[in-house]
This record gives sequence, C-alpha cells and structure tokens, in this order.
Amino acid sequence: MATLKFYITMALSGLYTALLSVVFMPFSVIFWSSTITSWVYARCLSFGTLKILGIKLEVTGREHLAACPAVLMVNHQSNMDAYLFGTVFPKRTVVIAKKELLKVPFFGIMLLATGNIMIDRDARKAAKQAVEKGTSALKKSKYNLWVFPEGTRSRGSGLANFRKGGFHIAASAGSPIIPIVGQPVETVIDLKKKRVYGGLFRISILPALPAPENSAAAIQKSLGSVEEAVTREWDRLSRLAGFQPTQTGISQ
Repeated sequence: MATLKFYITMALSGLYTALLSVVFMPFSVIFWSSTITSWVYARCLSFGTLKILGIKLEVTGREHLAACPAVLMVNHQSNMDAYLFGTVFPKRTVVIAKKELLKVPFFGIMLLATGNIMIDRDARKAAKQAVEKGTSALKKSKYNLWVFPEGTRSRGSGLANFRKGGFHIAASAGSPIIPIVGQPVETVIDLKKKRVYGGLFRISILPALPAPENSAAAIQKSLGSVEEAVTREWDRLSRLAGFQPTQTGISQ
C-alpha cells in the first residue's frame, strides 16, 4: 500500500508540474528575460506539489535574504529540491543549471526564457563561462545567483565536497554568499525505497558570509568556511528530524 501511495502521489506531482509548465511557458516567452515568471512558477510549483505530498515547510532565517543580491548556495539532494525549495526562491534570481534540462518539454523553454545560466558540463570552457555569466548576472543585472556548490545531487549520501565555481563567481562579483540548507530529503520522501512519508521539512537560511578576495587562498578559505557552516547545520537538522544517515557531513 505504501508503494502504491508513492506512485500515485508522484504521478499527481508530475502531472501538476507538467500542467504548470504548460501554463507558464507562454508567459516566460512573452516576458523574455524577466525573472518574475520563474519566481511565481517556483512558488506555485512548491505550493501544489507539497500539498500533494503532504509536506509542510518550516523555514528559518528569511531575514538573511536582505543581504541580496548574493550567491545563494543550496545543498542539492534530489529532483525533489524544486518542490521543497520553491518558497525560498527569491525574486530576481537566476540558476546555474545543466544544459540537458533544456530538452525537457515546456520547462526547458521556460528555463532559457527566464535568463538562467545553462552550462554544458562536458565542455572544456564550461567552468569559465559559468563564472563569466554568473559574475555578469550579479554585477550588471543585480540578480541573485542560485547555485549547488556540490555540483550534482548527493542522492542521500550526506553532503558531497563543494566545488569552487560559485566561490570564484562571488569573488569576481564582490557578492556575499548565503548558504541555504535543507534537512535530509529521505525524512519526507525516499525515492530509493519508494516511500512518501510527508510531515515537516526544515530549511535554514544562514547568515551571509562576505565575498572572498579574488585569490586562490581566499577562495579556498571561503569554501572551507561555507562547507563547515553547511555541514554543521545539516547535521543539526538531521538530528531534529530523527535521521541517522549512513554518512553525515562532507564525503571524503
């Protein structure tokens, strides 16, 4: 019965997401390059899917978003992140995302139309292009930049090692870094076990950290500070949720 519930709720969530993308895609094209469409979409997506999944959010630290525009660093766990973090997605925000997402019907067009930075992870110059475009978004357009410092989904194995790309962007743009941490996603929905538990999902928006100086040593120091803060908060949220992961903190 629990497995049946999983498939039904996931199907309903997927259908809702598809319909929402069909509705919002024309607006994203009409208002090309405007981030307001993605902001409204993110909130509608989160509102509807969390209702379907039976998940309630508890968000602390919203006041720290006053430091925006900033580089928003979010721990990336699964495809469910779009549902879980939609309500904390600020206005005037663009995302660094993989180019493959452009192939998703309707959603891909909307991603492109709302000014997000799409990168080809297989290209040699991808990292350099991401830094250049991200810096431009922060300095010229005064947008926030939403990045996943781990570079890919951790898939329930704790936190992966952070990469330097987002820190290079923060240094180049002179923008603060705001870490955003969500508790282990397996506490509310486990894709491997095909279980939807619902319940409370906690998100912490941590205080902004200053932009590092544009030097290798300063960037490495900033990475270590953010990594430490995120790991500490992730462990705290894990304990609050009664979660005992097989591996906590940064993987080695």
